[in-house]
Amino acid sequence: MTSPPSSWGALNTPNVHLFVLNWIAATGLILAWHRAWVLRHSIRMSKAIALPLLVTTASYGCFLLVLTLPSILTPSFGTRASITIELNIYATLVVFVVSMARKGPLRWPIGVACGALLLIWLIIGALSSAV
Repeated sequence: MTSPPSSWGALNTPNVHLFVLNWIAATGLILAWHRAWVLRHSIRMSKAIALPLLVTTASYGCFLLVLTLPSILTPSFGTRASITIELNIYATLVVFVVSMARKGPLRWPIGVACGALLLIWLIIGALSSAV
């Protein structure tokens, strides 16, 4: 038996997980927005469809903002950081449960994006609590 290459150890770092989850969330959001755009005339864009899409997009935008400007979470990871992280965890959890419970055209793209975002915010929360 051969041992795995030493470069495989990089797969255990949180940065690789965040990168992969970022692409999963982005793909889910792109598919959801595309499907909402294509179906905009055949379905009524009600709050039940628009609100989960907007909340998921806002959470992803917050993640990208934190990714590009880490000073938003403050260097000491204080109260503002924990509120931001917890708010995004709860928002994506609620949208994930609601979108998976309902049957609709955006069920799976929003569910996949919310699931990936939920894992992203949980990783960020775990890393910030360990600091």
